[in-house]
Formats: sequence, C-alpha cells, structure tokens
Amino acid sequence: MTLAEIFTKAIMNTILGMGVVFSVLIFISFIISLFKYLPGLLEGRKNKKQPVDVAALSEPEETISGDPVLAAVITAAVHAFLNEETVTTDAYVVRSIRRI
Repeated sequence: MTLAEIFTKAIMNTILGMGVVFSVLIFISFIISLFKYLPGLLEGRKNKKQPVDVAALSEPEETISGDPVLAAVITAAVHAFLNEETVTTDAYVVRSIRRI
C-alpha cells in the first residue's frame, strides 16, 4: 500500500465519520424541535370545551399594587405560613454577615 492510498482511506474514514455524526445531530435536533407539541398531545381532548363563568368576567379584579404596606403584610403572612409547614432538617443558621 502506498502512502497515497493510506491517506485516501483515512480521508474517506474521516468524511464518513463526520457525516454520521452530523446526521445524528440533525436527527436529534429534529426530535427536540418536536417537544413543543408534546404537552398538547399529553392533554388530549379532555380540555376541549370548558364553560366560561360570566360572573367572574364581569367583576373587576382588585390590585394591591397601590398599597405597598398591604403587599408587605400579605407577603410576610404567606412566608410565615410556608415556613410553618416545611420542616427543615439542617441545623445551619446564619447569625450575622460580616464584610471582610
């Protein structure tokens, strides 16, 4: 075997290997692009038509964005409630933070 034949086989093997790798990558990319349709297929037709509550649409919603104190109180209450239910197993407590 001459050196030219060895290089020719090596180049052909390289091209074939790269072709297989890029073909598989394109196929994986196609499969990943189909994931956006997956939630619709899993739900099926159970949410086909749901009745609309007209009373809920006619009432205006109240916002708390105008009252920062009320928002702070509600946030603190929710935080206290969530911390009450969750039991932590770690004993690590931050007592103070010092800048070095």
